[in-house]
Amino acid sequence: MNREEKLKRILEDPVLFIKHLMRIVDKNQKVVPFDLTPQQIDLIRTIQDNKYSIVLKARQLGCSVACFAYSLWIATTIPNSTCLLMAQSTDGVTGIFGKLKMLYSHMADGIRPALAANNKSELRFANGSRIVAFVCGRRESSRGLSVNFCHISEAALCENTLEKQMLAIEQCLTPNARLVMESTAQGIGNYFSETYFKAERGENLYTHKFYPWHEDRYMFAEEHVKFAERYIAVHDHLPTDDELDDKEISLKARGATPEMLAWRRLKIANSSEQLFAQEFPSIPLEAFVTTGSNVFDPEILTEHLVAKANTTSTHLKHIEGLPDVLKPWLNRGLTIWRLPEPEVRFYLGCDASEGVGQDASTIEIIARDDRPDGINGMQCAEFRSNKIKPYQLTEVIHALALYYNRGMICCEKASGGHVVLSTLINTKHYRNLFAQREYDKGKQIMRPGFTTSSKTKPEIVGGLVEAFELGQVCINSEELLKEMKLFTADSSGKTGAKRGSHDDLVIAFCLALHASKSRHYYK
Repeated sequence: MNREEKLKRILEDPVLFIKHLMRIVDKNQKVVPFDLTPQQIDLIRTIQDNKYSIVLKARQLGCSVACFAYSLWIATTIPNSTCLLMAQSTDGVTGIFGKLKMLYSHMADGIRPALAANNKSELRFANGSRIVAFVCGRRESSRGLSVNFCHISEAALCENTLEKQMLAIEQCLTPNARLVMESTAQGIGNYFSETYFKAERGENLYTHKFYPWHEDRYMFAEEHVKFAERYIAVHDHLPTDDELDDKEISLKARGATPEMLAWRRLKIANSSEQLFAQEFPSIPLEAFVTTGSNVFDPEILTEHLVAKANTTSTHLKHIEGLPDVLKPWLNRGLTIWRLPEPEVRFYLGCDASEGVGQDASTIEIIARDDRPDGINGMQCAEFRSNKIKPYQLTEVIHALALYYNRGMICCEKASGGHVVLSTLINTKHYRNLFAQREYDKGKQIMRPGFTTSSKTKPEIVGGLVEAFELGQVCINSEELLKEMKLFTADSSGKTGAKRGSHDDLVIAFCLALHASKSRHYYK
């Protein structure tokens, strides 16, 4: 490969361009080659491969500066292009432009594009390209632009201003444009968290990425060494295996070194474990910490989620004898961890939707097994789909109930639940249905289904809180645990999912658990 061919290849690849043609000022104020970290390389590749990207990250991993460098690559290699950089405040924009101009000034001679204009919010180049920066939320930010690349820095801090402007920004993107939102988390219920959770569930066009603190080996390397020296000076040695708590054992299993664990301990000592988790998360939901509003114990949930992250999934991928109705759904909405066993009673909780793509229809199956070594409280199967119609859901839950020893179905009488119950009773003639005590003209009547109200919801939610925190249920679903993490209570005591998240799995599990306490089981 000759010189011209090498240069052509470098110019075509943003990672090679940044690595070979750009320099950066490091933490010691020295100008050094821009040697991208693995996380920065992965971020750039993600941006290249996807029109929309959303990035949740630990602090100071260099994601923003990698995006600034990417914008300079576009401005240099694509004439007449426009890159839009956005921040939450005027100070944020000033900071962006300071770093951008530093990167520009240290580009390789002969490659650095000539400047046509340089002011506090725009770099305009002789090749017709420009990079502009605006405060998110100002009407002039994207109006009239044709944008090739848009980077929104610390998007979670932009609060509601970003949501109002997002549609306008998307309309300004060229067909081959790229948009990336990156941020540390700032709690839940904001536009950033809502968009990230939807991306996780595949409900929007965004590709999601998460960069935890313990995978970084570069940005905090010097600080890890200094903190380790301080830790040794006090404790005579770094944390040993027999001194580690469960979280530290999990972090070590995922690559954290003793020096990094010592750094973490000292960081927590200066603040709190909860604040550390928000700024330096090891799993995505650890970043979205909330205070005082969680219904389920966040510490226990985090432990369970970390454990899930460290273990191979135990769900069954191939099942002989599965009913034909269920085969198309297996591992495509239906997840099974335990097969039915003789002499075990199974309970199915169902939260049915209308199947129009908003809320999901969900089914949870748990076992009641009174044998000493039985699977009592085990989550055996889970179903979730936001596209299935109520009549189709009836076929699924009927097949599941028959498969699981003619299990008891507890279906909420709301939305599509009325159709499910009616079909089960009148068409399927299925009789093992949970019945709720109601009164009609002073007479007590047991009617199939469960009516959720301000009186009954605290009862079923409280039942799951108690069973979960006392270890009386075994939850295999990571998705259910995530919903529990975001299941909160407001100032009036009303419980439910935070904005942008769902609680359909939580409600279905609550119903299954509530039914398992029933004295009646009709076979």
